[in-house]
Amino acid sequence: MATYLMTIKSLETGTWKPPIIFVGMKSPWIGADTWDINTTNNWIGKGKGEYKVTGFNYDSLTFYSGEIGDRNSFVWFEFYGIKYPEDLKNNQIKTGKGKYNSPFAKGSWFDLEWSTRNIIPDEW
Repeated sequence: MATYLMTIKSLETGTWKPPIIFVGMKSPWIGADTWDINTTNNWIGKGKGEYKVTGFNYDSLTFYSGEIGDRNSFVWFEFYGIKYPEDLKNNQIKTGKGKYNSPFAKGSWFDLEWSTRNIIPDEW
């Protein structure tokens, strides 16, 4: 099983606490790819679910609030411009843009930035 830890940061102005959140990702040999956020925060919330590769060039990851295909599951957040799993196995830090659906502002989408390798980039 592959396990990854990424960082995400809201690009919205405001007093988001904490400003940077860690996203745990697990990719087992058999079964669904899953994610979780365990850090209490006031912008993306805590949660878990499944994720899958999406996008026109298969260069996005879409994270769902539960099991993919469950009618109660919805898109929680997305990363754009990421080659999965290559960018997570790379020795270089890569960052990109995305969006998230805040549970604190239902139906509203906000911009985020993601970073690979669980290291916070210097420019953040």
